[in-house]
Amino acid sequence: MSSSSTVGSITSQRERVKTSLANLKTLISLIPEAAPIGDPSGPLVQNFSDLDLDSEEGPYYALDRAWVRTFQVPPEQQERLISRGQFGVEYVYNCLLTFAELPSMEANNCLFLLSERVESLNRLVARVTYQVYKQNGLSFTAPVGNPGAAAPAGPFTAPVEAANPKEARPGKRKLRRDSSTCSDNRLESC
Repeated sequence: MSSSSTVGSITSQRERVKTSLANLKTLISLIPEAAPIGDPSGPLVQNFSDLDLDSEEGPYYALDRAWVRTFQVPPEQQERLISRGQFGVEYVYNCLLTFAELPSMEANNCLFLLSERVESLNRLVARVTYQVYKQNGLSFTAPVGNPGAAAPAGPFTAPVEAANPKEARPGKRKLRRDSSTCSDNRLESC
């Protein structure tokens, strides 16, 4: 977690998530044509399209498992995940946006944790976008409002799950999303 970050009230957590997601949307729009197009069978879609929502653990738990499987990889593999189009980072953005709107995300500081994830993705997208712009002789300025947006992101620090994430457990229900976008399906409150 960021040392300057504090959990704060639900209202401040919601505002932070909203700002972070707005910055991510801006960064997505800045991903240049030279970046690869997202693969509909790639890890972004594969990990964020079929989530098990655990009624005891809550929605952030499912989101975090997908996050760890996708982004807790060496930095060079993280960089290859940054792609454009509906199956690229935009797909993850739609999932994050959908989860941010779930009322059950207000429990246990899940909105704060979500904003930490979004901000780390912002740094990764900004870093990779900057590299692509630089390689192609273009100039790049990260959006205002996220001071760390252009800072290099270090390795993700989410805990690695020891158990098999596909293992069925009581109290779980399946959340399946249309492969075109996470937000196309309705999510029930957890």
